[in-house]
Amino acid sequence: LKQLRRLFTTKIVDLDTSDPSAVLEKEFHVQRRKRHRKKQQDKRIDKQQHDGCITTNEQQNEKGAPIHADKNDESFHDNEWKHNDDKKSHAKKTGGTKVLQRRRFHNFTPRVMAHEFLSFRRLDRFYHRVTLRIDEKRPFVALSLTGDMFLQGQAVRIIGVWLALARGLIDPEIVDCLFDEEYPPLVPTPPLPLVGLYAVEASYMAWEGKSKLILTPRHTDRYPSGWNNETTISAVKDWHSHMHQIVAKAWMEKGVDENGRLVAEREWTEQVLEPWAETAKEHLKDYRVWKALQAADS
Repeated sequence: LKQLRRLFTTKIVDLDTSDPSAVLEKEFHVQRRKRHRKKQQDKRIDKQQHDGCITTNEQQNEKGAPIHADKNDESFHDNEWKHNDDKKSHAKKTGGTKVLQRRRFHNFTPRVMAHEFLSFRRLDRFYHRVTLRIDEKRPFVALSLTGDMFLQGQAVRIIGVWLALARGLIDPEIVDCLFDEEYPPLVPTPPLPLVGLYAVEASYMAWEGKSKLILTPRHTDRYPSGWNNETTISAVKDWHSHMHQIVAKAWMEKGVDENGRLVAEREWTEQVLEPWAETAKEHLKDYRVWKALQAADS
């Protein structure tokens, strides 16, 4: 099951220089990093100038005393150049530049097409968070997805496809079909009922660094203030437990059948998942034919 979940997550791969979109995204990423690094460096220099004393690491180590220098002095960029050279040499040793292989989730939302930039998303993790026994008999599995931004309907459709794979209703190759932005037809995906979907947390790492506050409730001593106190963390934990109770009750609202199976789950499987799997098999046949033609033409 873990291997099936990994089919949906973002991979770290070597940069394909023949892929214009990958190269363009990498260039944008590098430019953002440079702007951010330059901005942070300028802030440090301004602060040191304000204090009346500016030093660089190499000058401090060699002469043992601070010196005065201009903000535009190239010596301030020595460390950055050295850092970039180290990265380049590391890239040569490891076989090239590494990039996050984002994929287009256009088939996992009714709102975005493959050519739109918003469909180009990152899914960092898709994992089994916890198994709960609400009534001490029936287990409930909580799955967690972590990414940069989720499109409307994306999360419930990812889990819907994963369930079809886990139950053996469709071949795993369907995942390649769903993510292939070159494949012209749209391939619909099965959404889970929204009753089990809720946002667990949001990460504000950049703003935490700027404000020196913990903005995502958790145990940490990185900064002394923020939402890292026991009162807040306990309240969030209680809220999670409360949400689990609400979700479980919603699934059990229609009761169970003579086999002890949840009626709500059975209806969704019979009315949504299994019909989708049959349709997806036809899409997969067409996709394989299309791939064969593409390979023949090349």
